[in-house]
Amino acid sequence: EYFSLMEQSIQQDPANPALLMEVGGAYGMRYDYAAAERCFENAILVAPRKSDALVMAGTQSRGFERYEMARNYLERAVKEPKPPPDTCVKLAEIYERFRLLDQAAELVDRALHMDPACALASLVRARLDRLGGGAAEAERRLLPLLSRSDQNSWSTRIRGWYELGAALDTQGRYDEAMAAFLKAKAMVLPKAGPLIAGQKRVHAHVKAVTQKLNAEMIGRWRAQGADLQPPCRLALLCGHPRSGTTLLEQVLDSHPDFVSAEETMIFLREGFAPLLRGLPAGAMMLDTLESASPGALRQARQNYMECMAKFMGHPPGARLLIDKNPALTGLILGFVRVFPEAKLLVALRDPRDVCLSCFMQPLPLGQVSSIFLTMEGTVQEYASVM
Repeated sequence: EYFSLMEQSIQQDPANPALLMEVGGAYGMRYDYAAAERCFENAILVAPRKSDALVMAGTQSRGFERYEMARNYLERAVKEPKPPPDTCVKLAEIYERFRLLDQAAELVDRALHMDPACALASLVRARLDRLGGGAAEAERRLLPLLSRSDQNSWSTRIRGWYELGAALDTQGRYDEAMAAFLKAKAMVLPKAGPLIAGQKRVHAHVKAVTQKLNAEMIGRWRAQGADLQPPCRLALLCGHPRSGTTLLEQVLDSHPDFVSAEETMIFLREGFAPLLRGLPAGAMMLDTLESASPGALRQARQNYMECMAKFMGHPPGARLLIDKNPALTGLILGFVRVFPEAKLLVALRDPRDVCLSCFMQPLPLGQVSSIFLTMEGTVQEYASVM
């Protein structure tokens, strides 16, 4: 219904670049990347400032995790006359993701030449120094950024303290590194109280679910799998974040009989969330899963497999599909309910390493990441998830 209405709006106002950008972003969120690109290209064609439209298309593409598409638009943007420093840095971060560190460094240096006070460029340049083995140079570059007090650089300075911590850790200066991480967290903690409380409610819910769960219930779900034919060759690769799932996925993906998908929200959005429709807010997970009809489960399976094929660009065919997704560890029960035939691969790593690694990550503030602002909260989150 959304797309029908919005396409009608485009027909009535075909020269509205903002409308085209919005619909393109929505198509991307629905895994229709060809339609997203069509809307973006039309927006660029009619936009009064082509460079701004190219940057917006790149940003939207990055938002729905099509990094090659984002790279294409941002490369076109930096070729426009006088691109702003931020555009160069955005493309540099895409290059960094592809491990094109030399090209990334050239772009960041270009941005700093245009604006030596560009906070984001200073941060990214320091990170590239550290990744290239220059931890001491990264530390030196970060100090002017961290001495600033202007509001515009506040969020970048938070990331800067995390980056300084990483640079100090690389040099073996562990006490100084921990002090830098704590400085970053102290800047965020005053805003995090409601989010931390929300995540602790999640912990209580998980505890209640584990107390109510029993083997008979799981056995009944597996027996009902006969109503959900045909079976899917599927495995969920999960565990706590920072427990080695990425390395394990890369190893498994090298096998010709396997195909893996990087972390997505597809199961949550297309497989699990539809089961909640029509239920009261705050319904217990087990009650939701127990009440799911065979028809709803079949639809969830179909939605998931179709969207996963769109996301990957091809169906898995006869290969085993591996959904690498530590974020779904808390939804293992939902995964088993929808796909009782699925295999479960749980990555295990020393919990101390996992907790420290999570504590050190410069994550955007959200409900789950808020719990990593203290070591105590990080340990509580690990215990709840695992």
